[in-house]
Amino acid sequence: MGNDAILAVAEARRGAALMPLGRQTPARESLEAAATLAEATGNFGTMSGALDNLAELFREEGDFDRSKMYLARALQAAEQSSGSGRIAWTLEQSGESCCSKDSSYHGPQAPGFQLLRTDAPRV
Repeated sequence: MGNDAILAVAEARRGAALMPLGRQTPARESLEAAATLAEATGNFGTMSGALDNLAELFREEGDFDRSKMYLARALQAAEQSSGSGRIAWTLEQSGESCCSKDSSYHGPQAPGFQLLRTDAPRV
């Protein structure tokens, strides 16, 4: 494992640790760096986790379009990692985004709803 791969994991963990502390800006910066490094090194599991967390940050801020974009990328990365657990988690997150009581809209137009594809691997 090269230095960039290790740094990707470290940045993803740092970003996740900053989220519950309410430090959204440094969390976002770490998670974006993690996703970029993870993609460059082929670590799609870490990439998917970082993108999932970015989607959560944007969902909590009410930016559902951006959240949807990150969830879609997270699902693609999860599929590349061949991790059925990671795929299931991302689909669960998309459902949470779709049904969030804080969401200003629900149903088929909700951000997560579009990710629940019929061709997604079943766990």
